[in-house]
Amino acid sequence: MAKRITIKDLSEYLSLSTATVSRAFSGSRHITEETRRKVLDAAKELGYKPNMDAVNLKTRHIKTVGVILCELATDIPSVIIRGITNVLYSNGIKVIIACSDDDPDREKENLLMMEKYGVDGIIISQCGFNENKEEYRRIMDQGTPMIFICRAVPDSFMVDRVMADEYTGVYFLMEKLILSGRKRICHIHGPKDLFNSEERAMAYRDALARYRIPYDENLQVSCGLELEDGVVAVDELVSRNIDFDAVFAFTDTVAVGALQRLLEIGYKVPEQIAIAGFAGNMLTTCTIPKLSTVSLPSMEIGRKAAELLLDKFSTPDAPCQKVVLSTKLILRHSTGI
Repeated sequence: MAKRITIKDLSEYLSLSTATVSRAFSGSRHITEETRRKVLDAAKELGYKPNMDAVNLKTRHIKTVGVILCELATDIPSVIIRGITNVLYSNGIKVIIACSDDDPDREKENLLMMEKYGVDGIIISQCGFNENKEEYRRIMDQGTPMIFICRAVPDSFMVDRVMADEYTGVYFLMEKLILSGRKRICHIHGPKDLFNSEERAMAYRDALARYRIPYDENLQVSCGLELEDGVVAVDELVSRNIDFDAVFAFTDTVAVGALQRLLEIGYKVPEQIAIAGFAGNMLTTCTIPKLSTVSLPSMEIGRKAAELLLDKFSTPDAPCQKVVLSTKLILRHSTGI
C-alpha cells in the first residue's frame, strides 16, 4: 500500500515550511501567488489531499447570532429560543443569549456586549424602543442585521420583524366574553410605553363598540408586568366600588395575580367574574380554575425570526419584511365559556 502523503512530506519536497504550505491551502494573503501555485502543483503531482477542516480550523469564520429577550421568567422565551436554535444550529450558527429584564439600560448593555463579541446578527424582543432606537439604528447602519420579535415597533421604523396578530386574538376573546353575557369587562392595561399595550387596548375598545357597550374609564387600570401587579390592579378596581363581571389582563402573569386576589377577596370565578390573560404560558394550566388566554405562536416566532436572519445574511440589501403570525384563543374554566 502506498504511503499517504502528508503536509510534512510536501513541505520537504518543496523546501518550504509546513506553515507556508498550510497558508497556500487556507487562502492566506501572506504568501505570493507564485508560491501558492507552486504548492498546489506539487500537491497534485504527489497526490496530496489536504484535510480542509483541519486547514481552515483557524481561519474559518463561524457565524454567531445574539438573542436578546426582554424576560426569561416564563416558558414563552424558552420556546422562542428553541424555535431560533432549531433553525440556526442546523445551519452551523452559534447563539449567544441575553436577558434585559424589561430594563432599557440593561438592554443597551446587552446590545453593546453583542457588538463586543462581534455577532453577525441580532434577534431582539425589545423593551426600550424610545430609549434605544438610536442604538438599534447605529448597529444596523454598521452592517449588523437585526430582527425584532414579539414587542411591536412603529411601522415608520423600517426593520425586519416577526409579530403576532394580537389585535385579532384579543378581539375574538372580547367577543366571546360579550356573547356569554359579560357586559362590565375590566381591562388591566400593560405599560403605556409598550406599543403592544395600545394594540390590545384598541381591540378591547373596538369589540365593545361593535356590540354597543359603552366604554367606561372606571373599568380601566394600568399596571406593570409582574404577578403582584395583577393583585394591585384588582385592589384598585374593588376600591372604586364599581360593578364588573369580567377581567381581561395584559399578560397571563398579571391575570394569575388578579385571579389569586379575586379568590382571596371572596369572588367566585367564573360564576361572578370571568378572567382571561394573554400569551399562553404554562402558568395558565396550573391555576384553579385554569385560565383562558390568547396564545402566542412562540415556536413559530422563533423559527421565522431565524429564517429572516438567514435571508438577511444571504441578501443584506433585501427590503425589510414584516411577518404577522396568527394567535390562538384557548378557552378554559376561568371564563365559563
